[in-house]
Amino acid sequence: MTIVEKLNIIKKEALRRPNAIAVTVLLVSLVMMAAGLLWPEKYESRSDILVDQEQITAPLMKGTAVSEVVEDPSEIARRVLHRRDVLEEIIRAGGWLDEKPLTLLEREQLMEQLRKAIKIETTGLELVTISYRNTSPERAFKVVTAAASEFMTRARESKRVANESALEFISAEVDKYRERMQEAERKLREFLAEHEDIRPGESGAVGSNIVDLRRSIQNARLDLEAARITERELMAQLEDDSLAAVGVTREEQLLDQLAEMENRLATLRLQYLDTYPDIVTLKQQIEATRAQLEAARSGEGGGTASAAQLASSPMRQQIRRDLYQVRAQIAALESRIQQSQEWLEEEYSRGVDVAGLEARADELLRDYEVTREIHDDLVRRRENARLAVNMEDDGEGLVLTMQEPPSVPLAPSGLQFAHFAMLGPLLGFAIAIGNVLLRVQFDDRIRTGAVISRELAIPVLGTVPVLADDGVRTVNRRAWTTAIAAVVVLMACYALVAALRFADML
Repeated sequence: MTIVEKLNIIKKEALRRPNAIAVTVLLVSLVMMAAGLLWPEKYESRSDILVDQEQITAPLMKGTAVSEVVEDPSEIARRVLHRRDVLEEIIRAGGWLDEKPLTLLEREQLMEQLRKAIKIETTGLELVTISYRNTSPERAFKVVTAAASEFMTRARESKRVANESALEFISAEVDKYRERMQEAERKLREFLAEHEDIRPGESGAVGSNIVDLRRSIQNARLDLEAARITERELMAQLEDDSLAAVGVTREEQLLDQLAEMENRLATLRLQYLDTYPDIVTLKQQIEATRAQLEAARSGEGGGTASAAQLASSPMRQQIRRDLYQVRAQIAALESRIQQSQEWLEEEYSRGVDVAGLEARADELLRDYEVTREIHDDLVRRRENARLAVNMEDDGEGLVLTMQEPPSVPLAPSGLQFAHFAMLGPLLGFAIAIGNVLLRVQFDDRIRTGAVISRELAIPVLGTVPVLADDGVRTVNRRAWTTAIAAVVVLMACYALVAALRFADML
């Protein structure tokens, strides 16, 4: 069955039962009208409040840790209006306590109802709308007025208390960190006084000393190697027998050597102290030479030198003197290398100590610097918090302005009697047509010839129209009469109710 065929059948069935449709519309309309009369009309009162959280505080607090975070105004209003003490004031202002004393349970239930009934909405980022519905327009007005007033008063007070609490907390933290800073400064000062040799850059000086000593040792070793080469060359020259011999006494040789060593000693004393290794070695050689000179004088009795000595030439004597100087230089270089090695070990050990002490000093200095920075930052926060408190006292912090004051509602809001009156006939007609549709949907009878030819594949030559006799026509007239009467009754009821409501009797 196509949709057009189904609609035609529904139309025919509806025209066959006008009384049922009219009675259904009448009954449903009367029920909806009764519901509309019983439905309580609610009046809504509302108020718009402008919340300015920044004012002149924002530019002053910008970039600081205590700069205020702009909250959602609806959250501020909800947090304030859901407090028990605020709801107590709203109940008192709404007149519930004037009607009858409330038990503790009734008071709690009423508070919960108010938490759900008082609507808080936000328009943009600054406008808060507080609304409330009630069957009494005066009560709706009083509740919104009390809620708006309590919100503005308590929000300012809450903001001021929060700023004062922040100021007290930050002030306490400033005192704590001042004590920590003083303690860190005392520890650092005592440590530096105990280790006076630890100064900034001391590890660099130790490293420079180590580099200089290593360079000095390296140079001394090079000089030592050169001196040993010279020693070997002089010894080789002494073994050469081709040198001319010139006689000279043993005493003269010793005197020449002693004079030369004393000249070198006088020269070294002009530059170094007596503890210098070369000077110490030279003194020992002078003493040994003097002893040899005394022995030579006592043994030779001032006579001439032996045959071997007489065979020695002045050139050999010069070579011996050079050899003696080279050996003295070798001894001095070895002593210097040994002393430098000892100093290098001392510098290595001192470098380890200095590194540990500097690490401890850096740790103490770092603790002091960090504590001082936190202390200085807390001092700035404290001053900003004090400024915020002063601004709240002067009304420059959280600014609340009544943009739209509450008013007594003159007309109800939400569903009203007119809505029920208009919805009744529409709902009744929809129910009646739905009943007809269900009848057609679940009725298996064949109602058109097209269904026979299409579904049963039987050719249809023609259809016989329904012929109504006098009895059928009488039934149809009664049905339409009933339908018209139902419509008239419905219109009369609407007119009666409208007149009574206009006369303020319903």
